Amino acid sequence: MGLLKQCEKWHEQDEHRKIIDALEAVPEELRTADIDMELARAYNNEGNPDTLEGRNMLKKAVRLMQTHESELSETYSWNFRMGYAYFYLDEEGRAIEYFEKALELHPGDDPKLNTRQEIEDFIAYCHKFITLPQFKNNFRERTAVAWEAFANNEEKLRIIMDEDENHERGAEIVAMCEDILALAFEEIAFEIGLNDSKYEIILTPEGNRVNLFQLVYFQKHAPAEVLKHWNIVVGRQPAENIGMRIDDLDIAGEDVCVWLKQSEENRFEISAYCEKLQKLLNEDINRVWWILTTLTDQILGEIPHMWLIDAFDVLDAPKEEEFILLSDLPDELRVRGAELSIDPESYLESYTAYELKPIEDTDADLRLDTVVGSTACVPLINEYLCGENEYMNELHSEGAVGGFFCYPLDGFDGENRSQQIFDFRDKLEERLTNDDALEALTFIGGATGLYYGYVDFIAWDLEKALNIGKEFFDDTDLEWAGFHVFRRDAGTVFLKGRGKTDAGENSALSDSSLNIHEETGSLLSREDIEILDSFDEGISGYFGKMLRWIEDFVENGVKEGRFTEEQARRDLKIALWYAFACNNLDEYYYYYKAAQWMPASEENAKGCAVWYYRYSVALMYCGRLNEALEYAVKGAKEEPDYPWVWLQVGKLLSHFGDKSGAIEACEHGLALEPGDYEFLTLKREIEAGDTLEQMEYHWINPEADQALQQGLDEDADDKLRSISCIRVDDEGLDRFWEIFGQNSDNYIKDDPYCHFRYMIREQWVELVFRMNEAGMSKLKTEWLEKINTRLMDGSLLVYDVSEDLFGILDTVMINLDCSTELIYKLPEDDRYFRIFLNPDGTINEDAHRMEADTAAGEQESSENKGVFVGFVLLSEAEWDKEQFIRDLKDKWNITAEEDDDEEKREDSLIFETGNMMAAVSLIPAPVPDGEAEINAENNYMWPDAVETAKNHKAHIIVAVLSQGEEDLIERGKLYAKLTAACCRQKHATGIYTSGVVFEPHFYEDFADVMKTGDLPLYNWIWFGLYTGERGMCAYTYGMDLFGKEEMEVLNADAEPKELYDFLSGIAAYVLEYDAELKSGETVGFSATDKHSIIRSEGVALPGMTLKISYEPAESNSENTKGNKDFSTGLVN
Repeated sequence: MGLLKQCEKWHEQDEHRKIIDALEAVPEELRTADIDMELARAYNNEGNPDTLEGRNMLKKAVRLMQTHESELSETYSWNFRMGYAYFYLDEEGRAIEYFEKALELHPGDDPKLNTRQEIEDFIAYCHKFITLPQFKNNFRERTAVAWEAFANNEEKLRIIMDEDENHERGAEIVAMCEDILALAFEEIAFEIGLNDSKYEIILTPEGNRVNLFQLVYFQKHAPAEVLKHWNIVVGRQPAENIGMRIDDLDIAGEDVCVWLKQSEENRFEISAYCEKLQKLLNEDINRVWWILTTLTDQILGEIPHMWLIDAFDVLDAPKEEEFILLSDLPDELRVRGAELSIDPESYLESYTAYELKPIEDTDADLRLDTVVGSTACVPLINEYLCGENEYMNELHSEGAVGGFFCYPLDGFDGENRSQQIFDFRDKLEERLTNDDALEALTFIGGATGLYYGYVDFIAWDLEKALNIGKEFFDDTDLEWAGFHVFRRDAGTVFLKGRGKTDAGENSALSDSSLNIHEETGSLLSREDIEILDSFDEGISGYFGKMLRWIEDFVENGVKEGRFTEEQARRDLKIALWYAFACNNLDEYYYYYKAAQWMPASEENAKGCAVWYYRYSVALMYCGRLNEALEYAVKGAKEEPDYPWVWLQVGKLLSHFGDKSGAIEACEHGLALEPGDYEFLTLKREIEAGDTLEQMEYHWINPEADQALQQGLDEDADDKLRSISCIRVDDEGLDRFWEIFGQNSDNYIKDDPYCHFRYMIREQWVELVFRMNEAGMSKLKTEWLEKINTRLMDGSLLVYDVSEDLFGILDTVMINLDCSTELIYKLPEDDRYFRIFLNPDGTINEDAHRMEADTAAGEQESSENKGVFVGFVLLSEAEWDKEQFIRDLKDKWNITAEEDDDEEKREDSLIFETGNMMAAVSLIPAPVPDGEAEINAENNYMWPDAVETAKNHKAHIIVAVLSQGEEDLIERGKLYAKLTAACCRQKHATGIYTSGVVFEPHFYEDFADVMKTGDLPLYNWIWFGLYTGERGMCAYTYGMDLFGKEEMEVLNADAEPKELYDFLSGIAAYVLEYDAELKSGETVGFSATDKHSIIRSEGVALPGMTLKISYEPAESNSENTKGNKDFSTGLVN
């Protein structure tokens, strides 16, 4: 079979990784267009857009296919696969062009191709998302992530640069920086080095003004901790005596002749000639152009180059007129009155005024009615008017959007109509340049047309930008207002009025508006709120379920495209329930989660004291007391009739020394809730001068609180631990650092925990205190000294799990109750295991046993992989060797030929077939230790299994060994064939394999499926069934032979046959397609049938297993982007 035919077969079997491995191994010089297209298809199918590796595969597919554009651009497959790759890279603007071309070239009905309807669906989806772009991470978020990564790695970067005295690690330094910047930019040019006493990164726009806006935004968000050591510069800086080395040539400014022509005020055109580059010019004019423009950047500065030079022409012969040297260009420009500013922001604030001949047709595209305008970004205006989208595609690929607000002018009338129009636009511009708006967008100009007004911007966070616009227009008398991207082929999103977008969706702001339930005003429906309310039983376990429900609701909604995470975070009702659940869990970590979640919804919390109260409580328990007081006071002002916010105000005012204000707050509360236990108790404590911690050491219920105060509450210690995180004990913190300070480095606090690197016997270990700094300051000094002594003596650095398995200490996690978790790394790979210590330093045996079993189990699982051994139970200690050889040949066409050099024995048969060795041996005794009888109890389908196993007198061992890299499936097939042949032995009574004893005819019948090309699943895997506490349960036994984890389904509401078929279907898929199921993902039999996967300690089996949910997770009925499963979504 030829390679491409084999790849086609693998494609049909969804084995895309095999295609990639095979075709990547083909030398580049031997690759054809057909091979590259097959490889690109595999990249597309294997590329998961939600992972970095997957996105890189999709990009590789694009790059690979682009090399064949000239020969394949008029073919269906090339266009469809290009569109598919861009689609899943969230570049719908580029994808739509290729999908439209693919639709035009579609060859008609072909079961191997995507249908015309499927392509039309792709196009509709693209149109929807170029009209209203939605990103997994917008550019504002990408910027924050990139700077966080840089801050975490910049010290390492500085160390490498300091140590690299011989400049041998340049590639490593650049690669490190490139990986970080790639978190924000799909493509970026930069330079890195030292400038005097600081390290420096120069971000270069490469002459692209649109790109410059992004770089300036990115630069302005560099965190202070980075700027301590780094200069972040936009644009190459001018330098004297600069030069470039190209191949064997040194090129300097003195080597280049320049003819300068002034086109208008402060605008010039350059013609350049370089004798040294003439040979290269004949070979590669583009490279010469790049050399000379880059050298001009370095002599003039990149920003002045962009600002002053309109055109740059490379000459193949010198002009006769007088010239200057490129090195003298800065002085010549100054003589001509030009200012050589290197400030990119000043350059971007320079506007170009323009006039157009307006089209009077009211149905013409927006902006074609423009009379006059001004812009700081000419390229976007020009592209829009020309119907081109390249700049927009580049912005879109990085989570940014160029667009404009539009609104009708027919409401402006009277003698001063023009002034009214300009005043209105000025007010809108003022709103878009406020500090909060600058986080979301950059204003770039505007225009006035015959019918409409336009205000232009680049959005770094489109959702926030549109909310700002919607809020502004809602306060005006305009009939309607909308948003339009700088694409002629996109629709309009109406922010006010009209009620329909041009894309055909109801919209006030975005598609997510459709998911706001009218009766609740929230993404949560009335039924959702009833579910949440049902969790409120006052028990922490129920609050945990409540929190998990909310997080699942948000995660699923985002995955299904019903809303974004940011929209969910801004939802007031979700925020209230989220904080309610977290605060009632009463642990520092959950207070931290609430404090992180709440700020996004503050803009919607006006008049809602409950929001301010819950946020204030979360802040207080995170030790952020000033902010807690600020929000409590705000809540009391927003809704003074809500009593419990006054409780919070009273406690915090008392803490900060305002006793009279605190008493007054209590009086407010008592006026609203006369005789309330909490307010009366608080008032007494304020008068007594109690601490904030003492005021918090209460329960709401009077009887429960009395038990707490009398020391009768079993949860008292938990309560004290959460309270310990409210306020830092300065003396305790000093004592802490006296113990740990000498060997610590890179301390980070309250994020959410406190952690630092700690040197133990010349080995760095990460110490994590699962608490904030306040909690850390309350840990007992005596205990800290003991754990530090134990760490420093090195006794914990290495831990032996077994004779052959040990781990090296990587991380120490210390909890508020002084229990400790030690995380060890296995030296041979990236696996980890944990050891748990009780507060007294002894090992927590239960937790340790589970963890040790897991580590050993993983090793055992890997050792079992490929070991195919089973036992044929015999009623007599006899077998017919010759009959077995005949049966093997007749039934399976396998010739068993023993080695002539080996002594032949009647009780055994050893032979080779392919790269495998088969061994079949008679053992004239029962299987030892009653093992067969014990495992026979597992066979619920054969009532006589146990009795048959008890009566067996001998057995045949069947084994298959590999002498090479034979496929596990082939090894398993041979094993099943050998065992099935043994079933025909006269005295065969049972087959003991896969943790169970099979009836011989059952085993043989199921082995026969191999004759039709199917896998002998039921010969390999036993599917155990039993009744659990709340439903039917099932498990697999035998998956580990194929290097796969065993699976379990627990407490399913299903008939045994339904559950059996369900689990066997998934097992068949895993083995047939060599699939890897991962915890946290889903598996299903269609695009909408999703069953969750969780890896945890086995219930029916030892070690770790994969728990598959029987009830499918709720899923949007329509095919949503990014939801790929094993039965849909293949690229053809």
